[in-house]
Amino acid sequence: MCREHKNRKSHGAARYPGPGHRHRNVTLRTAILSLSLFLAFSSVVGATPPPPDYDYPISDPLKATVAGAPGEAALDGIPVLERYFQLTIFPDRPLPPRLRGLRTLPFGLAVQSKPAPLIFVIAGTGSGHDAGGMKRLRNIFYKAGFHVVSLGSTFTRRFTAAASTSSIPGIALDDARDLYRAMKKIKDIIGEREVQVAGYHLTGYSLGGFNAAFIAHLDKKEGIFDFRRVLLMNPPVNLQESSERFDAFVERNVAGRTDLFLDGLMEKMSAYFQDKGRVAVDEKFLYEIETISPLTSGELEGLIGIVFRLSLADVLFASDMMNGGGHVLRPGTVLRVGDSTTPFFRACLRWTFADYAREVVLPFWRKQHPGADMAHLLSRTDLSLIADFLRRADHIGLVHNADDIILKPGDIEFLTGLFGDRAVIYPNGGHLGNMFYKPNIDHMLRFFQKKEDEL
Repeated sequence: MCREHKNRKSHGAARYPGPGHRHRNVTLRTAILSLSLFLAFSSVVGATPPPPDYDYPISDPLKATVAGAPGEAALDGIPVLERYFQLTIFPDRPLPPRLRGLRTLPFGLAVQSKPAPLIFVIAGTGSGHDAGGMKRLRNIFYKAGFHVVSLGSTFTRRFTAAASTSSIPGIALDDARDLYRAMKKIKDIIGEREVQVAGYHLTGYSLGGFNAAFIAHLDKKEGIFDFRRVLLMNPPVNLQESSERFDAFVERNVAGRTDLFLDGLMEKMSAYFQDKGRVAVDEKFLYEIETISPLTSGELEGLIGIVFRLSLADVLFASDMMNGGGHVLRPGTVLRVGDSTTPFFRACLRWTFADYAREVVLPFWRKQHPGADMAHLLSRTDLSLIADFLRRADHIGLVHNADDIILKPGDIEFLTGLFGDRAVIYPNGGHLGNMFYKPNIDHMLRFFQKKEDEL
């Protein structure tokens, strides 16, 4: 079932029960440019090198992660005629009163006026199909002549309620199957609308890139799309390990003193507002605030960690409601429209990704795999699970950054060992900070526009 939206033109309650001990020391690499260059040219043997004059201007990976690429706002002005749809995956699924507005899974469809290849684009953690980065990717591919389907992240409240079979997202193969089911329904809708598709492609960034790898593996068996090209952009190697790096950002900089952290950050923001008289949150924002009252590495880590912690809280809250409570809600609790959710959401914010894996995902996993421990679960959230497939899949490429904050030492070597010359490792850019930098865009489009005999 699908419902089409109108055309649009682009331009403290105590927890119940509390999780166990959750403090874990995680060593984080915050490389300066010289170290990034060393890693890029000494540890990625076999990867395709970036252009020799690659000059992404931000050397600090934390700043790059927050600031993005100079000039990326120009991508917002590309005219695109897109239709938004609402897809019903489980029409008979009972939903709690507070989640009944999340029955459907939205997606965007931008269609060319002539036959064209179609690309599915999957968002990163917590992002919807219409997030800013997703719109920019849509605009890039649409301008290059592709039909574009935009899909939100598997790690959102809406996906948890509308499309996740278990309503417990975070297991790689399960999430891939759930998203693949939605994509097959979208393919049917595209056929009903008589869109002329000249082959299918797939990409995603961050968690979306991780999802894309497992979807490509699934499609190799089912053959529904027979993807011609798949590009993984800055995916984690191990989903849980990367998530726990964000736990460390919060624990180190925010935990126990959230108000003090935010007060200090807002004081710096206020100095910026007073100086500029206005605020435009674009690619110049961080540069300008740095000249007035620079953000410390701790403040940048805290900001990034909080963003991911909010995504976790959103999913945990929805998952607990969908599965009858027992974590932040007492079993059997029914929240009705009009009931305050603030105390429960505050309780969710105290949870870490490690808590979620141990207290929510692992018990579910053990029901399917009796006796399984955390190590077994972690092995199911790792690209090594499909390493043989990725090593042989000539149609799958990778782009990543040597200083990406979601990776641990050794991950870049692992990835280049899998992909060889199908991987491009940029020396700097943090996590997705250079995704919309022109040389990155140029490479992305060249990858998808290769002819079959160039694979």
